[in-house]
Amino acid sequence: MLIGCEIELPLLPQDPERYRLNLLSLWEEIVEVLGAPWQIEFDAQTHGITGASQGSDHSLSAISYDASIVLLEFSLGPQENLAALSAEWERLSRPVRAVLARHGIRALGYGMQPEIDIHANGAYRTWCTPRGMYWYMPRRGWDHRWNLCRASTQPSIDVPINEAADTLNFLEKILPLVQPLCANSSIERWTADPDIAERRDFLGWSQLMGQSVDRNMIGMPVRPYKDMNDYLYQLFSLPLHTVTGDAGKAGKKARGIWLPAQPSLLEYIEKDAWEGILPDGQRIQVETKKPDWTIASIDWYCFRPARLRTRMKPVASWDALRAALQTNPSALLEKTFIEIRSIATQSPNEPLLPVALCLGLLRARPKLQQWVDQWTWEEIRQFATTKAFRFDAWSAKLGKTAYADVARTLVETVSSMMASDERHLLGGLHERMEKRVSPASLASKAVRSSRKDFLELVTYPAS
Repeated sequence: MLIGCEIELPLLPQDPERYRLNLLSLWEEIVEVLGAPWQIEFDAQTHGITGASQGSDHSLSAISYDASIVLLEFSLGPQENLAALSAEWERLSRPVRAVLARHGIRALGYGMQPEIDIHANGAYRTWCTPRGMYWYMPRRGWDHRWNLCRASTQPSIDVPINEAADTLNFLEKILPLVQPLCANSSIERWTADPDIAERRDFLGWSQLMGQSVDRNMIGMPVRPYKDMNDYLYQLFSLPLHTVTGDAGKAGKKARGIWLPAQPSLLEYIEKDAWEGILPDGQRIQVETKKPDWTIASIDWYCFRPARLRTRMKPVASWDALRAALQTNPSALLEKTFIEIRSIATQSPNEPLLPVALCLGLLRARPKLQQWVDQWTWEEIRQFATTKAFRFDAWSAKLGKTAYADVARTLVETVSSMMASDERHLLGGLHERMEKRVSPASLASKAVRSSRKDFLELVTYPAS
């Protein structure tokens, strides 16, 4: 079982304006300290800096901005075990943190960037990462500004195709029960919310979506998936975010294109052409069936507790693609892995806690599946949308069971599945359960004392 992870760290520059004007020198220094083969990456459409990579091999670790230039994402390539993943995290994060410190930038182990005013006029353009896909977000019809400041730790674990749907259903149902233990984003603009422990929580985002086309990809699905075809039919029926096309010419990078009609994939393949818009506003015709046009990737928004990421087999023709989508879409899959989406970035001394926790949940699935099925899908869905992201979740009940007892079962079962040299990665999870607190509790208490106390709690050491 291969394990990867994305760890997003909010950045707090001492001088935000100077930081924005000196991104190139910062990334030049990061690439220099990491050494070959690291190189700065520029967006093919906006030409802005998006991060650094080790070349075209996407299985290797990379560092980039997430949705904003004050969210730094470490994408740790898949490893054989937790020890190797932890070593990769230290290998990359330590030198980068040292560079950030020299530039007067704090890296935070927290689920929100606590300072920027996302509601200020022009905030999205000021802080948005210069990557085409993020420049399209304002067109989606929901309060996209939250993307600028929320930070997650997103484990990814490979799973056999024939087990993917059942594994996904298990995680969709059990992850909301983890939420009160891992909440870590109660502070916005240096003010602690007295009620909400997890402001960045995907599970509570329905209030921001309104009638957006993305509203059906929020929180737990309304029902579990029957099988992989059922999952893919649902996904392929949802409006696309962008289509990234590759014209096949040597040296020409793929372009992400926004389709104003917002067709689903099933609709997209039925027309010969669609109107597309590039990040600079240029309107183009996307001729879907030209011989030299291939789909490099297709993106959907997904704010589920977990989602399936797939690599698909090459398809010989559009007719073959259409037939597979309509009859047996799972036959298109070459590889699958599951990405957990609902856990905030954790404290600096517990960076890989979400990875260890989720790996423990999957190892314990034979024990936990029957246990979690004592509650209906809808009972947990109600907990997810009304209680999981609140401080008072600890006093809530699931059916007749107190949440505190639910948390105890989860923590003790997961701990029992970890090897002796892995258990330290769970950090203070057992203490959180005993004291009925989360990192958000400690952070809120600290910021009410002073910003200094808060920053001492959540700031990563310089190296």
